[in-house]
Amino acid sequence: LGAALDLLRESIQKEVKKSSKTEKGDFRPIVFILTDGQPTDDWRKALARLKKVQPALASLYAFGCGDEVDFETLALIADVCFQVESLSTETLTKLFVWVTASVQKSVLSQGDLELSKSGPLAEGMRLIDSDRPPKFEKKNSRLYFHARCAKTRQDYLIKYRLAPHGDIYVAEKSEPLGPDFFADGAAPAPAVASSRLSSAACPHCENQSWARCPCGRLFCVDPNTRLEVVCPYCGNKAILDRELIFEVDGSVG
Repeated sequence: LGAALDLLRESIQKEVKKSSKTEKGDFRPIVFILTDGQPTDDWRKALARLKKVQPALASLYAFGCGDEVDFETLALIADVCFQVESLSTETLTKLFVWVTASVQKSVLSQGDLELSKSGPLAEGMRLIDSDRPPKFEKKNSRLYFHARCAKTRQDYLIKYRLAPHGDIYVAEKSEPLGPDFFADGAAPAPAVASSRLSSAACPHCENQSWARCPCGRLFCVDPNTRLEVVCPYCGNKAILDRELIFEVDGSVG
């Protein structure tokens, strides 16, 4: 999220035409933030850089989807927050139809780009009181691990979700990351017993396992190897035993 806020600020300052004494500039942009959870990076510094620019560069609207949204954080970022019940295709379709109609109505009636906070909302939506957002209680039903491919030295993100009626986290997806994704610093790896995690494939080389270096970073490994491997972050060398490969909550990799 921090990287997105920085990109937003830089893009608006570079691309949006400002009004002058002789010529009307572009509308102030309207920005939509869609999220199904909580930020995973250092977003506060990026937000401070965005808020420092006055007058405000854009109108920010946040849509929190699902029941694990940190509205206390979103209320600090966005001007207006909405909750959307689900991420289903039908719900999101209705959301975008409502957004389009609301913006068109605002332009016709006020000559500006805004979303209407009054009147009927799309089905499955509700307005959040930004002055008194719902207290956020982290359920730890999702985990996010930042890792690096030992072969290609490319980064990726592993997404886990707690299995229904169980104590095991199931890997939902492993996604490649760009080189500047964690420009403001990656969040520390969650502390969780390795026995509670299912295996997750590296999206760059398909290795099914990953290890933790004493430097604290995670990287993928071949689960069948007992050879010397090198941490793609710090260059430390180690002999990996199968029993240690999934150890992510201890000090030994």
